[in-house]
Amino acid sequence: MIYGINVRYERCCCLFFFTIGEFIFGTNVGVTSLSLILSLGPLPTLLFTRYKSMGTPKKVGILLLEVFVFALLLRSGSIYFSHFQFPDNIVSSLYSAAEQTLLDAANHACKINYADGYAGQDDSYVFEAVLTDTGKTLSERMIIKNTVSITLYTTYDYSKISEYQSGQLSLDQMKAVQLDRIVVTNVWGSYFVGDKILKSDLRVVAYYTDNSERELEVEEYEISTDTVLNKSGDNIITVSYTENEITETYDLTVVAEEAVLTNISATYTGEDLMEGTAINPSDFTVIASYSDGRDYEINEGQYSYDPTAVVAGSNTVTITYGGKETTCVITAYGEGEIRPIGEAETNDTFGSANIITIPCDIEGEISDLSDIDIYQITLSESGRLDIGITSEMEYTAIYVYTSSSSDIIWYSDNNRYDSSVGIWKKTFSLDLSKDTYFIKITGQQYADSESTSGLYGMAIDFESASCIESGGHTSLDSAYGITLYCDIKDQISLTERNRFYSFEVTESSKITFIVTSYMNCISWWLYPETETDSFYSIVNIEKTESLEKAINTYTIYLHPGVYFLRISGREGSTDAADTGNFLLSFSSETCVITSSDMITDTTLSGIVASNETSEQYNLTIPYNGYINIAFDTNESAKIEILTINGNHVWDGTADTDNHYFEGISLAAGNYYVVIYKQSSGGIAFGMSYEFVENVE
Repeated sequence: MIYGINVRYERCCCLFFFTIGEFIFGTNVGVTSLSLILSLGPLPTLLFTRYKSMGTPKKVGILLLEVFVFALLLRSGSIYFSHFQFPDNIVSSLYSAAEQTLLDAANHACKINYADGYAGQDDSYVFEAVLTDTGKTLSERMIIKNTVSITLYTTYDYSKISEYQSGQLSLDQMKAVQLDRIVVTNVWGSYFVGDKILKSDLRVVAYYTDNSERELEVEEYEISTDTVLNKSGDNIITVSYTENEITETYDLTVVAEEAVLTNISATYTGEDLMEGTAINPSDFTVIASYSDGRDYEINEGQYSYDPTAVVAGSNTVTITYGGKETTCVITAYGEGEIRPIGEAETNDTFGSANIITIPCDIEGEISDLSDIDIYQITLSESGRLDIGITSEMEYTAIYVYTSSSSDIIWYSDNNRYDSSVGIWKKTFSLDLSKDTYFIKITGQQYADSESTSGLYGMAIDFESASCIESGGHTSLDSAYGITLYCDIKDQISLTERNRFYSFEVTESSKITFIVTSYMNCISWWLYPETETDSFYSIVNIEKTESLEKAINTYTIYLHPGVYFLRISGREGSTDAADTGNFLLSFSSETCVITSSDMITDTTLSGIVASNETSEQYNLTIPYNGYINIAFDTNESAKIEILTINGNHVWDGTADTDNHYFEGISLAAGNYYVVIYKQSSGGIAFGMSYEFVENVE
């Protein structure tokens, strides 16, 4: 219950209070208050006017009289304290977001009782509510776990008097609102396996113990760390929300469907092909589209295609994956067919070069004295590039660069047309390794001379070398490993003028290899494993000009070890004529090697290898006498007998076939028999001796 003050006789009260004010504070208050007294009516006005004209003793008497009269009025009930009665539902209500205005004056009237029996509703009060245990006002949300005490303050605004009276009411054990549960619904729709659940896909509503509810913002709640739907069917996603140390969770069941392949598409990214060429599957880009809206690129080998090779003309290729089909069109040209290509300006820098495929027929023009034309070609394998030039310019120069566009590997810049016919024509054949190259055409005689202009044509063709494509093998470190029973086809090109091969000999052997060269000149060298200097070489073997190729057979003898073979053209040459293809064929035959000690009437077998000059054997003579030596060799050789101190005793020379050396006189003692080869390739031999003692 809140106590206040009620005045039914406002005029008397006002007269009483203004009289006190005038007496205490002086004339000013009375004067300034005169207008208010006049508003009370004629009697209070007359009394107050007479009062102001009195002296002080009389004023004191009048004041005492007014106090007495006011007390009589209060006792008689004309003025009394009444009470404000709050609605009963205040005490039992639960405070929540929906009830924040519970004590607003607009929603709850205050009942006021008067002494004369009047009981009415009055909305002219103002509530000031403070939650003493929380520091919050009732206009704030109140959700706490424990009950609290609340003190309510009210102020009543009297219409005629600018004073306020306040009382208070304590409402104990108010109930607190708590989080009860959360409910999660999926507002996105359907999902596929592999989809990820996002917070924006969900609607999360919190429910409280007062039956109120509130939709949560995405930042207020947590969702499972693994929200990817990894399986078809039911997937459980857990959502949790914590408020005032109370945590509620909800397991949402999300159904995921397996995505279904709907269609495939394919794009051919390769070049036009020659008829009969196999289609490279890496030249297709195949995309699979699924019912979940996702697209995936299908790797080579996962799809099939038909046909696998092209014929001249337009080829429709059917690509199949997962029961779906699509088609691509590949254009193929007939063998020997030249495809005309027009020069596309500007192509005067390496960066703007016209990219061409071969074979092709280019029609170009050097339009002015500063114009140059550059074309880019890529060779997917090593071989011979034929460039045929027909030019109407007075001078024509052609240059070939490597892919770095900084190194000229070949050029011809002193070409002048026949003035009688106004044309120059020539074909150049260049042996090139697989790589990208640039061809530059100018109207100059030399690089620094004045240019001419005019039309030109360029017919380009290519023939594969069908050789080893091992990524170079142009040094000892990058040598290509071979066996002693193999056939090798390879090429010496403008950019790779040396080829290196490595092989291992496991037993002392006779190695035979045949070199077939299509180059004007060929050279080869043998190296031991641990040295960079060759021990055997055949240099600058010329091919007879009238012959297509030169064939040479070589025999070498080698002991066990690892060896390197180097093949090149003319030694030190940079001429394009000293490049081309060659073939190597290897075979091996094991040589029998016997003891290093010579035994009477026993045949000793051995070799002097290509990488050594001699072989040495031990000979012991028990008595003074002489020996006879039988020697058989495939190449000429020298035999020498030395004392144990290295002094010369005897020597002889043997040509091929059998030789017999008789009557070599030797004193009793130990000797060395040394066999020297007479040819660089080495020799194989057999040797035996008989001893005849001197008889005195």
